[in-house]
Amino acid sequence: MPAPETSDPLDIPPWLPEALHAFAFRDYRRQWAGAFASSVGSWMQQVAQAWLILELTASLS
Repeated sequence: MPAPETSDPLDIPPWLPEALHAFAFRDYRRQWAGAFASSVGSWMQQVAQAWLILELTASLS
């Protein structure tokens, strides 16, 4: 079984801005991607629910 990938802070690419150094770590990238997808999904659900309420109540007509 291969050892899990770990990033050494010394392996941070030189082109990566200092503010984004956390993205050099695989686990942080996964955490960020999951949180981003969850946020987008929540936003889509809120918009869809508001739209459904508007359609069902016809409040703008």
